[in-house]
Amino acid sequence: MKSDRNYTSLPIWEQLMDYVRTIYQLTARFPGDEKDGLTRKLRDKAVEIPVLFASGTNGKLSPETRNHIAQAAQALHETETLLLVCRHLAFLQDRECEDLKDKILTISKELSQLSSKINRNLK
Repeated sequence: MKSDRNYTSLPIWEQLMDYVRTIYQLTARFPGDEKDGLTRKLRDKAVEIPVLFASGTNGKLSPETRNHIAQAAQALHETETLLLVCRHLAFLQDRECEDLKDKILTISKELSQLSSKINRNLK
């Protein structure tokens, strides 16, 4: 599906999509009894990140844009906590967690830079 909305052309968009794909791939291996537990929570929260980002970056810069990006960043950090729980329960390996932490850090920096840019433009 191709979109003419400019948020899909931002460099962070592919990172967000890759993050969601990674979460889905990892959670597919979780125990079956976690389908309605950590699997669902992680997937829902991971999908929430690009949804919030997209709704906040619809081409208009406003305080609402900044709020949506902040909410996307918050959802990202919530997935990080859920991933730590998954590691603690041995659903994920150390290396997988490190790779995810790297992705989270990169996305978090990108969201922060975008938020700072919006702050400068709104002044």
